Amino acid sequence: MVDCLALNCETVGFYLDSGTDNYLYNCISVGNTYGFQRNTGVAGAVIAKNCLASGNTTADFAGTFDAASVTNASSDTSAPGTGKRTEQTFTFVDADNDDYHLAAADAGAKGFGTDLSEDATFAFDDDIDGDLWGASWSIGMDHPVAAGGLTPGHTYQYRQRAKYRVSYT
Repeated sequence: MVDCLALNCETVGFYLDSGTDNYLYNCISVGNTYGFQRNTGVAGAVIAKNCLASGNTTADFAGTFDAASVTNASSDTSAPGTGKRTEQTFTFVDADNDDYHLAAADAGAKGFGTDLSEDATFAFDDDIDGDLWGASWSIGMDHPVAAGGLTPGHTYQYRQRAKYRVSYT
């Protein structure tokens, strides 16, 4: 999963219960019971890189994440991996209206990510909006740019995007 948002799910934002390797890159989980949860019986790797979890009621990250996990951030003490940032406060553009782009003034995740443009498993160089990360990566799905601006030098291609909200009853 790359550049994904799990928002206000009734239980778990990202539940990892697959027998194959699981990779989470630059994802955000906010307002769930658990943000990112690995089932203890899962075979295969569970690797989180540049993932942000905030305001999840039981835990931001739960279960064991593999040693290759790096630069994750949480509002509690549960972020896994090297370079983790715990007990952080994150500033979003407009959380009240479900806009979880990082605000330019954010001090919890902005500029603290790991460059994944040459990642051995899945290399990429843009955020959820198609903006290039460039030299400074953040934790989460968004690279903050100047208001209304796009990152210079990026050739934007057509992308079909949809916003889905899933609820279970």
